[in-house]
Amino acid sequence: IARLSCDVLALSAEAAELGDRVTAPDAWTGASLAHAAVSAALGLLRSNLAMLSDSALAHAPREEAETLQHRANALLDTARIAVKHVAG
Repeated sequence: IARLSCDVLALSAEAAELGDRVTAPDAWTGASLAHAAVSAALGLLRSNLAMLSDSALAHAPREEAETLQHRANALLDTARIAVKHVAG
């Protein structure tokens, strides 16, 4: 869910960059919802990883979660800047 939501967020950020005053709010809504989905999915993943008895098994998924969260945050910033530029 986190990976796919991050992909949706990337598309929303691109739509924000290519959009105009009419479509910018829709792109921002999509970006915000996709970012929330990424954060929620990663929160659930982190909770599940914390329950593992073997912490070594959690290392790779935890690293991927961090990467996805950073990507999602950057994409949300991209969308925010684009919408602000287009919509004023």
